[in-house]
Amino acid sequence: MSTLSDKVWHDWRYFIAFGFGSGLAPFAPGTVGTMAAIPIYLMVRPLSLFWYLLVCIVTFIFGCWVCDVTSKEIGEHDYPGIVWDEIVGYLITMIAIPHQWVWIGVGFLLF
Repeated sequence: MSTLSDKVWHDWRYFIAFGFGSGLAPFAPGTVGTMAAIPIYLMVRPLSLFWYLLVCIVTFIFGCWVCDVTSKEIGEHDYPGIVWDEIVGYLITMIAIPHQWVWIGVGFLLF
């Protein structure tokens, strides 16, 4: 029988739902998931507002499906290790934040 950790590293749906593995953190997985959002933000921040919002919408809709499937397979609604919502939430928070390093930290603290 495979462990949850094995599922995260071998099933792409779990890998996404668990924030690329950050949700496996033994302490504060949501906070670690939010930290995992920072590199994603850095990749998408150069996009125009239209494309940035489109990324937010797509990741939200896709994440709803992936997290729903994963939660049902785990058998627990809102499992703490499922942190995709923290990642999308951080991206949404950063829509209105200036593109400077200090504000990336402020966005982390706000979310």
